Amino acid sequence: MERRLYAQVAPAKGFSLLELLVVIAVIALLGSIVISVAGNIREHAAATKSLGNLRALGTALKLYVGENNGRLPTLNRQNDDPSGGPNMANSWMAQVREYVNLPGQVPDSVAAAYSRSDYKLPIIFYCPNAERSHPWGDYGANYEFIMYRDYTDPDRIVSVYNTPNLEKKVLIASVAGLDGNNEPTGSTDGSWLLHGRLFAERGSTGAYGARPYDRNAGKCNVLMGDGSCAQIVAAELSRQEREDLFLNEIN
Repeated sequence: MERRLYAQVAPAKGFSLLELLVVIAVIALLGSIVISVAGNIREHAAATKSLGNLRALGTALKLYVGENNGRLPTLNRQNDDPSGGPNMANSWMAQVREYVNLPGQVPDSVAAAYSRSDYKLPIIFYCPNAERSHPWGDYGANYEFIMYRDYTDPDRIVSVYNTPNLEKKVLIASVAGLDGNNEPTGSTDGSWLLHGRLFAERGSTGAYGARPYDRNAGKCNVLMGDGSCAQIVAAELSRQEREDLFLNEIN
């Protein structure tokens, strides 16, 4: 009688509940890391794009200065009406916009209603990391150098030829109107006016405009007087550092 031998096969052992939970936890951890890294990459890419915007604005400023006898633009154009108030059609952005070869126009008024279709300025006036609540741009001009032009004093304009250390000064910065907790308030005029002296002396928003805001990967992108760009941590600047960067030495 022929005898056949059969090997006894052990039953397959599945994962225990504990092992499954460990695998799920590892997958979740890896997923959160990937999401975090992807978010950081996007934020840094947007910060780099913001620096590119400022460089383009710096080029436009150089062209403006070259055609205006070394004079910087003013916060507003000459306005014969003392009660006229701020008007985007007269702002520094309107003056510089003439040297930006990109689609877009300047909103007619700071009081204009906002919608996403109202991104009228060329794209370089908008910071990619900003959460917009208005169509008027996300970069502020330092009031110490790009000054308000009083209708009674038409010569109140800064010249690059008689301003010492201009290359070391901040002309334009990524700004926001901030509350007492350093959180953006969505202030509209604060998006295009940076009162450099108030920020330099007190570090506060004060009654005017806005202050530099660390919205780009934890840093504030700025355009210097020589056309170069830099990143500063505005929240950590000492008073002396703020004064060195933001004050006009001849005022």
